[in-house]
Amino acid sequence: MSSPRLLLFLDLDDCAAGSIWPFADRPRQPLNREAFAKLMAECERARVGVHLLTNRPPAQLAVIGHIVGGPARYHLAESGCSAWLPDENRVIINPQCRAFAEEVRPDMVALLRDRLAVGLDGPILEEYGNRLVTYTVFPLQGGHEQVAGLVGQVRELLAGYPVDVRQGKGVDVMPAGMDKVLGCWWAERLHPHLQGSSLDWTTVLYVEDSMTGARAAQYVMEQSGQVAAVANAQEDFRQLVAAGGGILCEQGQEEGTLEALRRWLDAWGRGEVRPSLFRQQSSQK
Repeated sequence: MSSPRLLLFLDLDDCAAGSIWPFADRPRQPLNREAFAKLMAECERARVGVHLLTNRPPAQLAVIGHIVGGPARYHLAESGCSAWLPDENRVIINPQCRAFAEEVRPDMVALLRDRLAVGLDGPILEEYGNRLVTYTVFPLQGGHEQVAGLVGQVRELLAGYPVDVRQGKGVDVMPAGMDKVLGCWWAERLHPHLQGSSLDWTTVLYVEDSMTGARAAQYVMEQSGQVAAVANAQEDFRQLVAAGGGILCEQGQEEGTLEALRRWLDAWGRGEVRPSLFRQQSSQK
């Protein structure tokens, strides 16, 4: 199977799939099927391979990865701490995270389950879908304020553990120092083995909405790839993308991702894809 000429690395929540996780202060929004279908059709016509790069657990990527389809033979879960391989229907753990998953995670999860009374009856729930390296819990009736309060509790309980505790859709517990740039680095090793060629970042568009992807976005731009921020992206992330000469979408979520793809493909067609400002600044040092 030959690799596509162009690649789309795509965040899932609030980019490819809208606001699919509800809060008490924000209702769930069903998938915009029309925009998503157009996105997939245009990727297929332009031979753009689509790889997911998300913090969601690998078990939740199986169906979505099959829908995305195409020539992508891996999708990055848990921000790159694990990956789902659709052709093999199995999950693999990033070698950099194996020791954490085997030694730190079991003790950490047991502590949190005991102290937070995690269970089906709440008030704290684990995220559905098996996480192999990271761990996420949610307040059963929680909005942003409730999640923020839970973040403080988890940080206090895990003081001394080699972890980062972050507020996302829930409370995300990650190996210390890990974020989506880990997925980018691992993709460079996975790509030759699974796709049959090296990963050329100059052919990549990365669409993101959150500062959880900030280091990954900067890395992609430093490697002469392109990054887009959908309209609903966090303001700090949009400023980062603007500073690197990336694409600032006028539309949000699925429509924004489709807009980013069209603008990027149009630039390719006109031969106007250039190194990002981050790449230019890096080369001048």
